[in-house]
Amino acid sequence: MRHFTSFMAAGALITGILSTGLTSCQPENCTLCGNGEQPSSLTLSLEPVVTRSTSAQSVDQDNSINTLDVFIFRCGDPDSPDYHRLDTYKRFEGDALNDLTLSTTTGAKLICVIANSNISTYAGITSLDAFRSLTTLLKDETLGDFTMYGETEETLGVTSSVAITVSRLISRICVTSVKTGFAGSPYAGMSLTDCRLFLVNAHGEKHIHDGSSSAVPLILNSGGLVGEDVNSTAEAGLLMDNITEAIGETGYTVPHYFYTFSNETGETASATKLVLQADLDGVTYYYPIPVNQEGYGYLSDNGHYGIRSNSVYSYGITVTRPGSLDPDTPLVPGTLELSITVEGWDVIPHFDKVF
Repeated sequence: MRHFTSFMAAGALITGILSTGLTSCQPENCTLCGNGEQPSSLTLSLEPVVTRSTSAQSVDQDNSINTLDVFIFRCGDPDSPDYHRLDTYKRFEGDALNDLTLSTTTGAKLICVIANSNISTYAGITSLDAFRSLTTLLKDETLGDFTMYGETEETLGVTSSVAITVSRLISRICVTSVKTGFAGSPYAGMSLTDCRLFLVNAHGEKHIHDGSSSAVPLILNSGGLVGEDVNSTAEAGLLMDNITEAIGETGYTVPHYFYTFSNETGETASATKLVLQADLDGVTYYYPIPVNQEGYGYLSDNGHYGIRSNSVYSYGITVTRPGSLDPDTPLVPGTLELSITVEGWDVIPHFDKVF
């Protein structure tokens, strides 16, 4: 496993520099010279990068690259019969990550890179259209092996230097603290018990090349906690985690991290929600937080509603009253004071919410 860590701006992206060097070509032996293409040796080197996330479980885990799949498609004349056909493919893993060199050809190319792919075979992926049909599943994502993608269109010559950037498809939602604020109310002195945190309406599948959903999105924990979805993930605790202790006014400050794919929507009903479930005075209540929505932490400076890929959203929660009886029905905005921070990958301010 290789770790790549270097300064990342607001996108917290991992930057790779691709360098190409042309090998000598003898026209009498070269079958490609007729159409202007010549053999070329392409060497990739990924520069170190640094994450600015204070909420990260591990910088090394965030930035690890364990496998690298490189696809190079022919560009040039759109009327050519081999336009957007696969020219070169190579996978790097293990010790091969120390020498990222592959043979390709010169000319106009689209270079596509998938890091930490969970796809077992690329059989039949011989065109750009086929490549862009590839999807990845949330249930297959694991810490230290996040799927990342980047592409760039370049004309490869005798000596070329190409910069390509890859970013994570996944986003992190962090709960930094939970506490009560019952002083002066009939609930004074009571604690929250049997607590758990989970995501509702988490998007579970995305096209790798642009992070878009299929026509019918795969939704995990649709409308509430679904045991089959929670248990389907390769990484335990990806969608749900229990809090084993009672929570009172002194608070609970063990951070919990959850992961989902993007869901950029301004519709509260379909938004991905972070939910605190807790028993209060013998009744089970839910405290749903539609992530980055109006009244729930959204600010125009965030630049988007809902969840964007490669972003970190951080919450502190204070409970002052009974919650909702439905995990998918938020309390009316205004009864809730929340703080949210999105930092480290894409920067969005911390927000504390009081129920």
